Order: sequence, then structure tokens, then C-alpha cells
Amino acid sequence: MKINKTETLIHAGIWIILILFFTITPVLLNTNASFNRMNIIRSVSNSLVNITIFYMYYIFVMTPALRKRSFLLFVIYSVLMLIAVIIFKMVIGEIMHSIYNEQIIGPVFKDMDLIPHIISNIFYCGMFAFLGVVTRFIVEWFKNEKLKTNLEKQNLKSELALLRSQVNPHFLFNTLNNIYSLVYKKSDKAPESVLKLSGIMRYMLYESNEDYVDISKELEYLNNYIELQKIRYANPDKINYNITGENTDAQIAPMIFIPFIENSFKHGPKEDVININIDITKTNITFQIFNNISGIKTISKDECGGIGLRNVARRLELLYKDRHKLSINGTNNSYSVKLILDI
Repeated sequence: MKINKTETLIHAGIWIILILFFTITPVLLNTNASFNRMNIIRSVSNSLVNITIFYMYYIFVMTPALRKRSFLLFVIYSVLMLIAVIIFKMVIGEIMHSIYNEQIIGPVFKDMDLIPHIISNIFYCGMFAFLGVVTRFIVEWFKNEKLKTNLEKQNLKSELALLRSQVNPHFLFNTLNNIYSLVYKKSDKAPESVLKLSGIMRYMLYESNEDYVDISKELEYLNNYIELQKIRYANPDKINYNITGENTDAQIAPMIFIPFIENSFKHGPKEDVININIDITKTNITFQIFNNISGIKTISKDECGGIGLRNVARRLELLYKDRHKLSINGTNNSYSVKLILDI
């Protein structure tokens, strides 16, 4: 078992406090007691024995039992360790007696009634053994909870990265097709398209890797995308993109709106009206989009920008759990989305 620096300092601090407590308390409770040399030796010696008992169970009993997850192994190790601890305590008591000629840790062999002494030691040693076992269980529980939390965070980041990466290829594929058409036709709009795409790619590659970004950057990204789509429209005025309210300090999950916008351009009639509205307040952001649907496919079966509505909902659940309301209404003729995000 590895004990890091913080754990070592915590353990050391607790034992120092306990040693001082058991050294000072007898003097405070007994007017005849004093801080003489023998009392200090007795208190420290008992404390060192107790510490030894604690860590023999904390480390040498619990480590193999936890590693193999075996209760039987725990019982066997506990019994063997208890026997060793009792013998150890009796031997230490005899050594201390031979040095100081006084009973410091229990009676010496020649004065003891063996059976009652063993029974008393079982209860006494068992108390610190139990403390060691319980402490180890608590420490392992906190470690497992911390590990579980870290794994959940790591999985969350990996999943979000995957969901973002699934947005990018489809979007880039469609945009490059549009630019290719402009270049092929030698349109004057081609350079502007490349410039807009450059801004979009810069945002996607370098600025959208965090869970949240400044709302101003996200709005600039959406504006570049919409302006890029307007280039291929004969009547770009039919694309209505409105932003109301202002909260420059707000942050938002990157590319959370783009699947719905991309879906509208992908499946709406090319020259039909698309209404996109974003309202920003101090407490929430409301996103709404509406357009007609070409063909007979219903929105419930739509792929929504190549990633699927369930994918978008998953991102919202991960980043805005209990902090969003998503309403999607799709028929054979129209498509509308209303998304409210608490910020």
C-alpha cells in the first residue's frame, strides 16, 4: 500500500495529538500524578504499542484482504495478527520491565495470571485493531470515490470530444462542396467563402476545445456559418438571423446550436425563409429556429447535420443537466426548435 505525503502528515499529526492527550490527561485527572520521567515513558511506550497494533492491521491485514477481496483471508490474517500482537505486547512489556524495573506495559511474566491477561489483551488490542480496520475501510472508500469521480470526468471529456468531432466532418464536407462550386463557376464570392471558412475552422480547431467558451466567440462562429450559407442563396435576405439582449460575460457550450442550424439549411427549401433568433439575458440564452421542410420526410427521422438529434440531446444532458429545456417540433412541412439554456 502506498501512502502519499499528505496521508503521512495527517497520520503523524493525529498520533502526536493522541500521545500528548494520553500523556497529559492522567495528570489533569489525578492530582497525585506528575510529568515525571517514568510517567512519560509509560505513556509513550503504550502509545507506540498501540500505533504498532493499528498499522499492523491497517497495512498487513487489510492490504491482502482488500486486494483479493476475501473475507476468509481477512479473518485468518486477523487471528494470526492478533496472536502475534499479544505476544509482541507481552515481550515488549518484559523488555521495558528489565530496563526500568517497573511494570510499564502490563504485568511481567512472573506476576501475571496468563489466561485473564490474554483475554484482557484481546479486548485491548482488538480495540486498536478494529480502529485500524475501520480507518482503512474509510480511506479506501474515499480513494474509490475520488477515482470514480476522476473517471467520470475523464469519460465525460472523452465523450464530449467525440461528440464535437462528429459535428465537424459533415459540416466541413458540405462547406467545401459549396466553395468548390463557387470556384468552378469563378464566382467573386469564392474569396469571401474561403475567408469565412478560415474563421470557422480556426474556432473549431483552436477555440472550441473547452467545455464552455465566451458567448461572443460562439456568436461570431454562427455568424460566419450563416454568412457562408447566404453566399449560395439567390435571395439571402430570406435568412433572418437576429440577436437580442446582451451579456458579454456569458459562456456557452461550443457548437451547441450549429446542428439545428445546419439541419435547417440542409433540409429546408433552398429559397425559403429561415428564421434564427437568439435572445441573451443575465440568466439564460434562448435559441429558436424555424423553417419549412422540403419533401415528405418528418423531422423525427432526420439525421440533424449528420450526428442525430439524440447526439445533440446527449451533449445537452452532459453539459446542461437540469439546466436546459429543448423543444423540437417537426412535421412533413416544417421544422422548429426552441432551446433554453440556464447560464
